[in-house]
Amino acid sequence: MPDDKPTEGPSRSRREVEEENANLRAELDALRTKVAEDQGPPVGTEVCYQRAGEGFCRPARVASDGFTELLKHPTGIPQRHALIEYGEAPWSGGASELKDHTFQVDRPWDPLGKPETWHVPSHCPRDGQAGCPYAKDAHWPPKPPRLDSVEAP
Repeated sequence: MPDDKPTEGPSRSRREVEEENANLRAELDALRTKVAEDQGPPVGTEVCYQRAGEGFCRPARVASDGFTELLKHPTGIPQRHALIEYGEAPWSGGASELKDHTFQVDRPWDPLGKPETWHVPSHCPRDGQAGCPYAKDAHWPPKPPRLDSVEAP
């Protein structure tokens, strides 16, 4: 019987498999973003929160299961709110007992990172640079260039 023979698929190189995996990860991220835009992110999702008057984001987590409410804004664009829990930025000084203290607020989602809104780190306007709490080298304010790295005229 020909159906009993194990079939051999086309052999693929490691690079092709890695490329396919990267494409599938990107597709999954896009799908998760779409679901988050429609229903809101699940509880515990890491997000960035920007308070008014601050030029940086604070680390936060979604404390509600999806969006809590949909409010009509005066501009006519509905705002999707979620309960978030945010803390101090990783570079802020202060007493160690304040490092673990968090605040819960109900704020709108805005992928542009406007003040008093939250956004997912992949949409952070700081793009993993200075002022983003999820950056590899999280710091604020931006580090000035070193004098020895600047060329003299």
